[in-house]
Amino acid sequence: MIKKRRLIWAVLPMCLLAYSTTYAAPVIYAYEGKPFDGNIFDEDPPSGSYTSSMRLSGTLVLSGPLIPSDSPQRIIDDVVAYSFSDGRNTLTQDNSVLFEPSSVRVNDAGLFDAWDIQIGSGTSIFDPCPQDDLVEDTRYVCMSAFGNVESNNGADRAETYECSAPGCRNLGFDVAESNLVGTGTWTIVPIPAAVWLFGSALGLLGWLRRKQAQLSTT
Repeated sequence: MIKKRRLIWAVLPMCLLAYSTTYAAPVIYAYEGKPFDGNIFDEDPPSGSYTSSMRLSGTLVLSGPLIPSDSPQRIIDDVVAYSFSDGRNTLTQDNSVLFEPSSVRVNDAGLFDAWDIQIGSGTSIFDPCPQDDLVEDTRYVCMSAFGNVESNNGADRAETYECSAPGCRNLGFDVAESNLVGTGTWTIVPIPAAVWLFGSALGLLGWLRRKQAQLSTT
């Protein structure tokens, strides 16, 4: 048994090295928009209000680094998790969808220099904020971030829809925009390789222990 354990610890680093070179680690991109300085429209419902101190901010977790390109790249299939806030609402992959045509352009440094990110709390990637088919007492939220570093302009937008009467006769919606002179900013949040490998090691060790327990009971 002791020899088996020594063999496991001898082979484990090589397995993790092979794993890390085969599978790219996720990459986290963090966004910070400019404050809402454009149209701010408020109705009741929905409850709450947008203010000029609010902004879009959030993170996209991609399955791996994107290849630099002069053309926009569709990212819906590459995103494994996300979380965005407009100061009032938070949308994640658990309560919303990343919808078409969400895409980015990546420069030689691996950063986004153009982007069109759209998120909504509906269920369809083509109609995430179905204004014509709202359900009573349900809140729908949409967020979009657009920017182009080369032309130095962008626009962020947040929308909240809610109806509180049968048939949605009492439909209310709030809107906030930032028509940017300049753009929001993206940064890469590093995930240390050691953390990625440590997580992989824990998973492998857990599997080995379960396997060993099964063998000991047979």
